[in-house]
Amino acid sequence: MIGHDFRTHNFYIDLVFLPSGLRILGFLIWREKVIPGLFLGALLTNFIYHPDLALPENIVISATSAYSGPLTCYLVEYFKKTNLLSTSLKFSELIYLCVTYAFINALLHFLEFILFLQHLKFSWKHFVEMFIGDINGILVAIIILKTFIYCLKLTSKHHHF
Repeated sequence: MIGHDFRTHNFYIDLVFLPSGLRILGFLIWREKVIPGLFLGALLTNFIYHPDLALPENIVISATSAYSGPLTCYLVEYFKKTNLLSTSLKFSELIYLCVTYAFINALLHFLEFILFLQHLKFSWKHFVEMFIGDINGILVAIIILKTFIYCLKLTSKHHHF
């Protein structure tokens, strides 16, 4: 993972968590169809990077990860009265989505750890670290996507058939 070089003191949190960006982008592109893939991706990631998690813990964490992106997109669309699939998505709306997702994802994970996984000792400090990691991951994913789109536009201008 991209954030493993920027680890916090907590084993479970990256300061740049790229899967958060992939969750948002995946949901914006494929909507509900991507949720099973988000869940399986989170499950696989947890198995690889956190093999000490028991299966029930992994399932709870993976389900929260899979549904936090879609929940955020629905809430932002509802309260901002906007269509996130719009090609004219403003930068301010993108930042709003990014911060809202990071807050909702960190809050849902915080609640799951407090309510169901107390032995993992998740604290407010970890909430803040997760919030920062999610924002950074989404921003990196957006930068990569915008760069990719820019390169496609350049390529299409140079190759006329």
